[in-house]
Amino acid sequence: MVSRSIPGQLIRSYAAQGNIRFTLHALERMDERQVEADAVVEAIASGHEIGVQPATEVDPDIRVLFQEAGGVSFYVVTICRNMTCLVVSVCLTEAESWEVVQGVLRRRNR
Repeated sequence: MVSRSIPGQLIRSYAAQGNIRFTLHALERMDERQVEADAVVEAIASGHEIGVQPATEVDPDIRVLFQEAGGVSFYVVTICRNMTCLVVSVCLTEAESWEVVQGVLRRRNR
């Protein structure tokens, strides 16, 4: 899967090189939601890039969201830091926030 954004390309590149780390928050969400680390890594490598959230004054990190590879039950929130893909959260897909369009998650209009 090819990323649409430069941050997405960087994150996928770092992850492919084995430069991937999980925050404590991400590990807790994965445990709570019964999502295995291998599935998260596969989402980054092969899932659709479903969003890029720009940096702000409060949060200087650009977040890139990746959909579960081959499914729509969860998505992964990542950032680039120190030439590493950092997984910051794993979220279940909520029908009121997301819709599936041709197999790809899209945020609903608010």
